Amino acid sequence: MPGRVPPWARAGRTVRSIVTHEHTRTTARVVTRHGAYVFGGARIVTRRAWEARTAARYERMLRAAEVAGNYEVAAEWEERGQRFRAARHQRRMDMLRAPVTAAKGAAVGT
Repeated sequence: MPGRVPPWARAGRTVRSIVTHEHTRTTARVVTRHGAYVFGGARIVTRRAWEARTAARYERMLRAAEVAGNYEVAAEWEERGQRFRAARHQRRMDMLRAPVTAAKGAAVGT
């Protein structure tokens, strides 16, 4: 049978026609674009959460002020960072003492 096309060639043509079809290309573009939005948003949320829990924001601003040669602002950011760390430490210590304080309050209340 001289006119017969081998199965692997038919499969290759089918795959090629599917991959190069305009609907497939449009769908791939949409999925890629929306995936990039999700990735970018997750990156922003992660960075904001990290900066909320650490002194990274103060350190970044301190470095930027030092690079710019503005040492007065750098000292201000250093002070803000130290206050943030002290407040965070106090909050953590309060959380450790909270159960004992609540138990004492309950005992005194009864």
